[in-house]
Amino acid sequence: TLSASTLLYDRLHLRRWTHDVEVIHRAKILGMPVGECAVKWEDKEGSKLVESMGGAVRVSFIMLSEIAMMRIEYALGRW
Repeated sequence: TLSASTLLYDRLHLRRWTHDVEVIHRAKILGMPVGECAVKWEDKEGSKLVESMGGAVRVSFIMLSEIAMMRIEYALGRW
């Protein structure tokens, strides 16, 4: 619903690939049900995510550190 999306997406702290993790975390805190659905993935030439194995490792590390930071900030009540 519009009211649920406003609560979940208003003033997100994570802006890159991990923003959806913060949205799900907020839903959990607020007691909102979360479901999952299948998404058909197609790897496209020229993807902006990563172009090499080193890039994949780098992006994975960034995502992991952002999620860890998010958990700490929410646990301390700063977010």
